[in-house]
Amino acid sequence: MAEYAVDMAGSLKDRLEGTNINPETFLATDYLNHFNEGIMLIELVPDMPEMLEDAQNWAPKSYADHFRDSTFSDKELAIEAYENAPAPIREAFDAVIARIDRAMLETLADLGMAVQANDQAMLQEITTTACRNIRSLLDQASAIIHGSRVQPGAEAEEADMAAAMAEQSGAEGMEDAEITMNQDDIDALFD
Repeated sequence: MAEYAVDMAGSLKDRLEGTNINPETFLATDYLNHFNEGIMLIELVPDMPEMLEDAQNWAPKSYADHFRDSTFSDKELAIEAYENAPAPIREAFDAVIARIDRAMLETLADLGMAVQANDQAMLQEITTTACRNIRSLLDQASAIIHGSRVQPGAEAEEADMAAAMAEQSGAEGMEDAEITMNQDDIDALFD
C-alpha cells in the first residue's frame, strides 16, 4: 500500500513539472490571489467608505473552491495536487490560511464599526495594522507554497503584529498569537 502511495505521488510530481504548481509542496500561489483581492478592497475603505459593502462581500474560500471557480489552466491538477500534498506541509498551510481567514473577517467587522462611527483615524489604524498582519501571514503561506524558509526576523515582526492585533481585538487576537508557528516548526516541514 505504501509503495502505491509513493508511485502515485511520483506520478503526480511528474505531472506538476512545467506548471505553476510547486512540485515539492504540491501547492500553487494562485490561491493567494483570493486574499490579495480582499486586501485591495480593505485598503480602499478609509478613502472611500462606500467600498465597505464590496469589501464585506469577501468571504473565505477553500483552496479547491478557489480553483474550481478560477480560470487557472491547471485547476483540476491544482486541486488533485493539494489533496495529495505532504501532510505536514498541507497542515501548516491550512493553519496559516485559517489565521488569514480569521484576520480578514475580524478586519471587515472592525471596519464596519469604524465606518458606522465615522471615525477616520480608526479606519486608517485598522487598515494599516490589519493589512500589515495579513501580509505577514501571506508571506508565511507563500514560503510554505514555495518550500522555502521564512526570512530571519519575520518571526519577531509577526509577534509584534500579533500583539498589536491582540491589543486591538482583545482575546480573539490572543488566540492567533498562541498558534503562531515558530521558525523551527516551519524549518522542520522542509527537512
